[in-house]
Amino acid sequence: MRFLLPAPLLLMVALAAAQDFARESIEMMPGLRPEQRQALHRLYGRQEQIERRLKENPPKEEADRLLAERSGGPGGSGLDESQWKRLTSMPRGPLREERYAHMAALEVVPALERMVAAADAAQAVVAAQREQLLKGLEDQVMRARVESTCGEQLRGIERRFWRVAWHLMTPDEMRRARELFSPRYAQYPDLPQQLQTLPGLTASQSQRIRSLFTETESENAADQAEVRRIAVALRDPALKPEDRNALNRANGAAYGRMGERNNALTEALRATLTGEQRDALHARPPYLNPGELQQLPWQFAREVRLSPEQDARLKQIEQESNAARGGIKAPDMGMMMQEIGAESPQMMAVETARQGVRAQVFDHFREVGRVVFGEVLTPAQVCDWIVAPGVSP
Repeated sequence: MRFLLPAPLLLMVALAAAQDFARESIEMMPGLRPEQRQALHRLYGRQEQIERRLKENPPKEEADRLLAERSGGPGGSGLDESQWKRLTSMPRGPLREERYAHMAALEVVPALERMVAAADAAQAVVAAQREQLLKGLEDQVMRARVESTCGEQLRGIERRFWRVAWHLMTPDEMRRARELFSPRYAQYPDLPQQLQTLPGLTASQSQRIRSLFTETESENAADQAEVRRIAVALRDPALKPEDRNALNRANGAAYGRMGERNNALTEALRATLTGEQRDALHARPPYLNPGELQQLPWQFAREVRLSPEQDARLKQIEQESNAARGGIKAPDMGMMMQEIGAESPQMMAVETARQGVRAQVFDHFREVGRVVFGEVLTPAQVCDWIVAPGVSP
């Protein structure tokens, strides 16, 4: 015996199934050109129109036509099949960007599955707790405190996840994952300092990088002040519609000018670096600045319960690391300036040598962390540390 759904219910089922992608997913898609994002926004707007019309229960012929258009795949999106599949499979809801970045790492390194599951579950718990605590809470001071506390917990989980991923993934794997990141995750925390720790950086490159950032910041200063002024003006509830529209246009123009300058900065930085240096930069993880990446890995490992054998191995790793770093000597810049003068051409060579030492130390800590998280700790201990260091059973 066949059970048939009523026509309106059938329509709602079809509607639900036809929800191809969320508007937020458009901005999370990697590697899209501006015109592709614009095409997707137009397509999303058309889909919304179709959904509104379908909810009005139109004649069957029209409904069939609209449903066919609504579920027509990548046609009109400007995407190929693989891009369309990525867009329509992106996570939705809270923490969607974090979950998508984890998915990107997992896509490249399936062995990270346990870590990804642990991080996603822990962040989901914190997000749910935040929503529960905020529900019905009217005191603004308490709301801010809840947001701050839960936000720091979420960021802590994310930082620890990417620290472990950076140690366990090869440089090539991290580069491949970066190609899949959303534009926000593809950014580099503290980019100026990231660049200063790249391998083989010469003194002239270092100076060029500093100059490019200084010039761009100076050129953007007026537009940044304009954006702040407009933000204050837009809060005025008595603002006339035509004045609000004018302010929004001015705001968009200011952001457009800054975007053009930042794009020019990106191209200039790219031209300044060698191919090897660009590859090294692309192998850096999201969320962590260079200072965080040079913290001592064995100290983190001691935030979980260790066996006597693990503790002994960590002490050995610490001793070996201290000895290895003791052999990486950076020139004493103060003494050199006194001996040969700050303006001496020899100082360029000294600064280049100093940059090389920075890169060696950076690589050293990456390898030490690989041993700590990949060989000394068990997978369960690694997940415990990512989720809640210091409370391992």
